[in-house]
Amino acid sequence: KTPVTSKEMWEVLISLGYEPEDTTSLYLEENANADGNLIKCISTQKEDVYFQFLDFYNKDSAFLVYRNTRNALWDKKDITYAENDTSYHNFYFYSLTSGGKYYVIIWVDNTAVYATSDEENISLIGNILSDIGYTP
Repeated sequence: KTPVTSKEMWEVLISLGYEPEDTTSLYLEENANADGNLIKCISTQKEDVYFQFLDFYNKDSAFLVYRNTRNALWDKKDITYAENDTSYHNFYFYSLTSGGKYYVIIWVDNTAVYATSDEENISLIGNILSDIGYTP
């Protein structure tokens, strides 16, 4: 996969009717253990859809976000859940549907994506991911 740039991500979100925000400073404040390799954090929320894109100077930092977020999703599993786990080369995709919610975390080289929505709005997140080429 080709990693999307922050500029491309911003443009895709606008084209789909979202209002992206540069939340780099907020991300760094909330993640005291961030290693200083973050270039930009872009976030948007529209109704129940939350989408966050992280662009790092290196792929190790992006993968760390993927791994830690994926591990944190373990606590979201209820009795009935569905998950999708796909990986190859520079692309890791993990999604979880549980308790009426949908969660997805993706790693592509130096970028990471985290998104969540109510289960009935999976397609809205899918549209964003499709437009940036981050679908399995």
